[in-house]
Amino acid sequence: MNIFLIGAGYVGMTLLSSWQNPNDAFTATTTTESKLEEIHSQRNNVTSLLLKIDQNTSLADKLDAYDTLIITIAPTNGESYKKTYLETSKIIKSALEKRKKPLYLIYTSSTSVYGDQEGKTVSEDDQRNPSSESAKLLCEVEDNYLSISNKYITTCVLRLGGIY
Repeated sequence: MNIFLIGAGYVGMTLLSSWQNPNDAFTATTTTESKLEEIHSQRNNVTSLLLKIDQNTSLADKLDAYDTLIITIAPTNGESYKKTYLETSKIIKSALEKRKKPLYLIYTSSTSVYGDQEGKTVSEDDQRNPSSESAKLLCEVEDNYLSISNKYITTCVLRLGGIY
């Protein structure tokens, strides 16, 4: 499997170091030049790539060689949630609109989209009830990825708990 990982922060690096199939090839991205070698050292079959996603980024061509896209981005250097998550999701969605071959997209979101459940157990079948502005924005990002209307794209939203 050829996997394109956008975001090699805490979650992305953990994914790289713990991925079980040694035959899967990764290209992992970072916005920090000093992190390129650290990414490359995580496992065999990984290429590191400096990539800042904005309106000028030509993603469609980059993604064409991959059958899996995993998005584990997080804000850095004071960037806003909106710029990091929502604007990036719109650029990625646009890049995938005309894709003509299968792609499995996994977006790592947050359990914060459920709001404060006062200790109750929730599942993906439960209604989202975001109580913060950042959680509301993450709901919008989830909806954006899930609304990709390309028959070749299968989307999975993986909600992770907080990192402490």
